Amino acid sequence: MSSDSVPERDPQPYDDLIGRVYDVALNPERYIELRDTWEKHFISDRTRSAANMQLINPDIFSHFERAIDVLDKLDSIKPQNPTQELLAQFENVSAFILTGQQKVMAANTAARQNLGIDSGCSIKALPIFEEDRAELSRQVARMIRSGAAPVSIFRVRSNVSNRYMIVQMRRAQLESGEPIVIAATSDLRWPDGFKTLLKEAFDLSTAEAEVVRLLIECCSVKEIAQTRGRSVDTVRAQVKAIFSKTETTSQVELVRLVLSMMDMAAITLATDAKPAALDGGDGTLEALPYNAITADDGRRLEYLVLGDPKGKPILFVTSEYGCFRWPASAEREAKRRGIKIISPMRAGYGNSDLVSQRDDLCERVARDLLCVLDAEGEQSVTVVSLVDDHMYATMAEKLRPGTMNALIATAGGLPFLSEDQVDRMDKWFRFVQATARLTPNMLPYIIKMGYHLARRLGPHRFFQTIYSDSAADMKTLQEPEVLEAMLTCSEVLLAQKSKAVDTFVRQTVLEQQPWLLDHVRWLKDRMPVHFLLGLEDPAMPVESIAEHQLAFEWIDFRLYPETGQLLLFKHWRDVLDLAEDYL
Repeated sequence: MSSDSVPERDPQPYDDLIGRVYDVALNPERYIELRDTWEKHFISDRTRSAANMQLINPDIFSHFERAIDVLDKLDSIKPQNPTQELLAQFENVSAFILTGQQKVMAANTAARQNLGIDSGCSIKALPIFEEDRAELSRQVARMIRSGAAPVSIFRVRSNVSNRYMIVQMRRAQLESGEPIVIAATSDLRWPDGFKTLLKEAFDLSTAEAEVVRLLIECCSVKEIAQTRGRSVDTVRAQVKAIFSKTETTSQVELVRLVLSMMDMAAITLATDAKPAALDGGDGTLEALPYNAITADDGRRLEYLVLGDPKGKPILFVTSEYGCFRWPASAEREAKRRGIKIISPMRAGYGNSDLVSQRDDLCERVARDLLCVLDAEGEQSVTVVSLVDDHMYATMAEKLRPGTMNALIATAGGLPFLSEDQVDRMDKWFRFVQATARLTPNMLPYIIKMGYHLARRLGPHRFFQTIYSDSAADMKTLQEPEVLEAMLTCSEVLLAQKSKAVDTFVRQTVLEQQPWLLDHVRWLKDRMPVHFLLGLEDPAMPVESIAEHQLAFEWIDFRLYPETGQLLLFKHWRDVLDLAEDYL
């Protein structure tokens, strides 16, 4: 064999990979096995990367293309009845749609079997006690009439089994414009292991966790004392301690918190978890209008303004996951402090148009940021960024000096200094970044299949999969307001018409560019630069943080123990405090 001939291809890894590709086409949940196979044969050993590249040939491209075509077609198939599409997300709980006339427009199989209701039934047919039914009816009327309270959570009692159920109602609208309410119910059962989860989340004692359970079951203090064989004064003291530890002020507020956690626990604690039936949170985020403008290249851009619309400006650059909302308490606090958070929607996300393939992504997104600031009449802002997105704000500063007065990068990603930094990342992050570095021509296929997995699992379970190796991030995801903010954003990221996957791919390739090191160094002595990093960040292990501290000694690194990549959602108070120094 001549020295320049292509070595003979080992058929085993090639055949193994092709099998995994078609497994994913049949069931996107097999994507995890594809990830493991891809890493084993293609990116686990960099010394073999040149030899492995021989496997990246037109044959393998065609297999990926066919598999993704199958997934796209399955995703595009819509039920003939639009109400079936609305109910399709609820696989394992009873769900139904109510009209303004208090009629059931449609019901899924679980609702027909468990609740005995079907299309055409009145709300009076719901098998719950009359007082609960009357309150539900009033709330449906309010939601239909005014659009207030886009999400409502109720606890009702079945008049058949005498058991409690959760009813979560969400206002929606048919293509005809008719407002409806989608309701989903589940039995209020104390999930296995939930007591342990409560104890760990709020530092409750075993006795306090048991009191919480009885409070949720609507027991009075006297009934709890009798059940537990304790004095009324002892129970009152325990209830006071529970309110303090959970930062709630009433039994109603405690019930809402625990019900939200139960929804999460149904997934977190189950060994054979199915996609989330409800999208979590407790409906506390304020509904905000999208602002639409035209970019200087004629594209449509959208953005939100959080906090105080007339306040001191922060530009929030939101990461490839499109996390454009903050927890509800954070947005309320920003408003109280007179802080205006300008949150642009990335190109391809929501109704913001994609950046042309002919254009440089970094420069184009930076110009988009400047267009949004112009629309808001802001010339100089403090920038808060997520992960790697400080690069867009830095480019905006290069294009228009004086735009930034300070940079606060939360869970800030810095350019790789060595391949070891890629290897140290947790598996999901390493999988994407190593593919982008070693086999970039395969990245679009890998990312697109990942999007199909996210749609299949549902955003809650997908986030749990991504952050499964970070105990800190998993704990942060259990906070109802954090989950609500992330799931609200994921609805845009994973929407059927979303083009976010295209921008996600281009940004991941952009993050590998060697010029980014000089891009960061350019900031030195130009403005205060702060990087807030969690010591359990799955993408930035402690060893890598230490290396970056040496390489960028002029950056103010602030390290947070027991914190992962979701640092902003956990420590938003620190972010607002720091930002106020420059506002």
